[in-house]
Amino acid sequence: MPSIVNVTALVSALSLAAAGALAQTAPTPPAPPAAAAPAARPAAASPVVFAQVHLTVKDIAAAKKLWVDGLGGTAVMAGATDAVKFPGLLVLLHKGEPKGGAKGSTVSIVALEVKDLAATVKALKAGKVKMVTREETNNIYTVADDIATIPDQQTISAVAQTPEEVSVRLIENKRAAAPIAFRHIHFAPPTMNEAIDWYARAFGAKVGNRGFGFESLDLGKQASALMFTLAPGKVVGTDGRSLSRIGFEVRGAALLAKKIQGMGGTIVKPFGRSTDLGASSVVVSDPWGTLIELTEGLKL
Repeated sequence: MPSIVNVTALVSALSLAAAGALAQTAPTPPAPPAAAAPAARPAAASPVVFAQVHLTVKDIAAAKKLWVDGLGGTAVMAGATDAVKFPGLLVLLHKGEPKGGAKGSTVSIVALEVKDLAATVKALKAGKVKMVTREETNNIYTVADDIATIPDQQTISAVAQTPEEVSVRLIENKRAAAPIAFRHIHFAPPTMNEAIDWYARAFGAKVGNRGFGFESLDLGKQASALMFTLAPGKVVGTDGRSLSRIGFEVRGAALLAKKIQGMGGTIVKPFGRSTDLGASSVVVSDPWGTLIELTEGLKL
């Protein structure tokens, strides 16, 4: 008869063997699933073909001289309306007497990209165009000969002003495909986040670069086409100002206008044929009073 000690050892050995067998045959429990990353919301395709700014000017010939001779645009006719064309932008000139400049309204500046800023500024000065680079540029920039620079960066810019007080920011890009082209429309909304979100949803734009107190939206293939800086004080809408409205040539203007109306915008002028522009158009307003003309079929 085995001793008590031997029986105990035998039981222990059998228990260890059984545990080993179970460890070899028992399935490994599945690892808990990893938390799924939130799916990115796909951005809607932008319906915008090119941007527009509508200017109310006292003298059409003088305005064309500035935009064509000074800035290098091409004079064209948009229907019966005088206009100046740049890659990505159409500047439409309407004769009239504006009740105020762009500053103080919800759209403060139109910006262009140039290959040779020094040459452009020289041409503008030769044409007696007023330069307001220091007044319209953040104090972190150094300004010399009406050209602003940041010493430790490659940012070079200047600001010209039309007789009707529309500021035109010129930003140098020596690698640009064209000598001068559209860069962005600069908004000064009374509230930033709401305005950015509204324009993103309305036009299928995506969040772009941000810094130095501004944020931007990419519009189609145009990076940072819509720029936003919080208004420093009370602002008014663009109606009646020298930059009276912005605009976009779009696909599906009537449908887009209804979408904008459903987002808190207003249809100011119903969709129809514009005899002045020779195209179908509708004028809407964003919730902060910026007039926007949506054209479809504008031929240049």
